[in-house]
Amino acid sequence: MDRRVFVLLCLLTAVRSQDTPPPAEITVNAQDMVLTCNNGKFGDKDSMKMNYDNSGVHQCKPENDAECTDDSCPKALIKILSSENLIQLDPMALVSVIVGDILVTALIGWAIYIVCAQSTARGGYQGNKASDRQALINNHAPSGGDTYQPLNTRTDEYSTLHAQRKQKNKQSV
Repeated sequence: MDRRVFVLLCLLTAVRSQDTPPPAEITVNAQDMVLTCNNGKFGDKDSMKMNYDNSGVHQCKPENDAECTDDSCPKALIKILSSENLIQLDPMALVSVIVGDILVTALIGWAIYIVCAQSTARGGYQGNKASDRQALINNHAPSGGDTYQPLNTRTDEYSTLHAQRKQKNKQSV
């Protein structure tokens, strides 16, 4: 009897596994930019063209209308970015950008050279002033090694330094 029940269970599992359709899958044809739902549908369509209007998350639901949870049905996120602000870079545009860059760099270099390399006859330093011919401050000390000029007869409280007397410590030990 045990053997009959075991064979019956094996037979039921084999029949049950043949009844379930294969799970839904998503395939991508990169050549044509088409997303295909095998054994299922994206809403009411079998396939979907990937373009800017179809951006978003699309779920491939099985054809047998079986309930699918978020984990059991495959999803595809389509995000197409617009290329409206791109330019076409042909060889002529590339050459014009390079030549323009070289010309602007040369123009800026020429302007800096003109400003920095001014002639000395325009009022710049000529090198023949009276201060160039004589020393403004004598380097040798005239008398006694004093660097400073004496104050003549003017004296003030701080003109001379007086030695201070040391105060005796009145505390005895």
